[in-house]
Amino acid sequence: GRAGRGAAVMGRTEEGSPLAALRERWVALRESEPRMRIRDAAKARAVEEAKRHLGKPYDALFGWGDEAMYCSELVRKAYATGAGVEYGKMERLGDLDVAGLQREIAERYRGPVPVDLELVTPASLAADARLAVVYSNFPRAP
Repeated sequence: GRAGRGAAVMGRTEEGSPLAALRERWVALRESEPRMRIRDAAKARAVEEAKRHLGKPYDALFGWGDEAMYCSELVRKAYATGAGVEYGKMERLGDLDVAGLQREIAERYRGPVPVDLELVTPASLAADARLAVVYSNFPRAP
């Protein structure tokens, strides 16, 4: 083929030769390029989705409605709606290890604790292998 802008040089190469390795790398880069653009576009959509919720009050009762939001809810919903990815996992409040916090939780709900309430926790987001911590001022566990 003709070499130039937008053209590819095609030819037969011996397996294992430097030219074959270069061609394989070029094919891999070309195949990954559209995914990278989709990933960037998905991130941008997630940010736009998060911005839609600016100014909403904090949801101290961890409901799943959109009138108010808690931190982890915002992350999960922004990426789910904007990028089609659900980070973290939904957990029942009654299944969480909240030893030592029962009184505070009961006070927060001013009555029976809704043990069947489903929520996403910061710990669940932190445990999601698809996410990485880029900054934290939280002390590391020993």
